Amino acid sequence: IHRSSRAHARQSFSQISWGGSYLTEVTPESQMGLNPSKRAPTKGEGLTVLCVEVHAESRQGLLPDPARDAVCAAVLTVHHDCDMIVSGQYYTRIIMIKQRERVWPNFEGMQDVEFDFVTSERELFARFREFVFTLDPDVLVGFEIQKSSLGYLADRARSAFQNASFLSDISRVPLERVELVELGENDQYGWDHDSGIRVAGRIVLNMW
Repeated sequence: IHRSSRAHARQSFSQISWGGSYLTEVTPESQMGLNPSKRAPTKGEGLTVLCVEVHAESRQGLLPDPARDAVCAAVLTVHHDCDMIVSGQYYTRIIMIKQRERVWPNFEGMQDVEFDFVTSERELFARFREFVFTLDPDVLVGFEIQKSSLGYLADRARSAFQNASFLSDISRVPLERVELVELGENDQYGWDHDSGIRVAGRIVLNMW
């Protein structure tokens, strides 16, 4: 009897089966044979995806240089993959610097697009960070993300505002200080084959 009790004590029990007096169900040592079709019905993966596109000024046909050319607009497209939202729904928010001397077109015909006009590049960056914190996306996506999306924003923040912690500022762990330059030096394979950008707590994907 003593030997049997010791063997029973070594069993692993499920916390879900706790009834208040004694554990009754043993947690299976292997998941082989379990039927995944019996899981609770759901739609999607419960992920929020944010696609970031940056528009910057350029000089005489040259490509934008974050050291000299300001960001004038950030286009943010969001997709929620969950039960609460009809599948296939997207919406876009455009944070744009509005210049008084420029004639602006009529945007009323654009559906599912929200415009957020700001007066300066610094305010644009502040609104962008605020939007990321409020949305709290699981995945960040950008076309040529190193040079034309988050990478441009990070380089521009460093050049224009002496902010070398832009990527950590929009992460889920703001205290983790990671710089884009350090990543390229310490992880050359990731720089060449991956997005080259790390935002703690969020998946970063490069589209090209």
